[in-house]
Amino acid sequence: AILWPRHVESRYELAQLYMKQKNIEEAGKWLSDCYALDRSNVAVLEQLGVLFEKKGNLKEALKYWQKALNLNKDSAVAREGFNRHITTIIDGLIDMGQFQKAMAQTESALKGAPDKNPFYFRRGIINRHLEKYDKASGDLLAYVNSNPAEPLALRELGICNLNTF
Repeated sequence: AILWPRHVESRYELAQLYMKQKNIEEAGKWLSDCYALDRSNVAVLEQLGVLFEKKGNLKEALKYWQKALNLNKDSAVAREGFNRHITTIIDGLIDMGQFQKAMAQTESALKGAPDKNPFYFRRGIINRHLEKYDKASGDLLAYVNSNPAEPLALRELGICNLNTF
């Protein structure tokens, strides 16, 4: 890294080494250097998300995973981390009855998510609570078509269908 001051890969490898040693501070330093040199490196963006996840800063983790997904929709690390945490946030908002905030998060997640299925399910639940049964039925049906053995989705779809009559 000292010999090649603009070499992203050497800094990335050092960051990976420190991540494996659970030295978050040093890993963060090297990932920060990588990001300063190349803001469009998907691997760096993924690892920044992982780093912020380890620090407990999910908002920043989601931001970097979203950037990685915008550059490469097949980014496995970013997709898995993003889906895992954004659905937890949405579920918490639904549980608290904050349906408008949950809908805003869901709509935002749908824009960048390569796997839209979990978000169709949540949007269906939110629309059901907002008494938009036709919209809810459409989303839930899309989810059920790809997950036919999901009992909660079938239940929610049944509730929507009952309420449309």
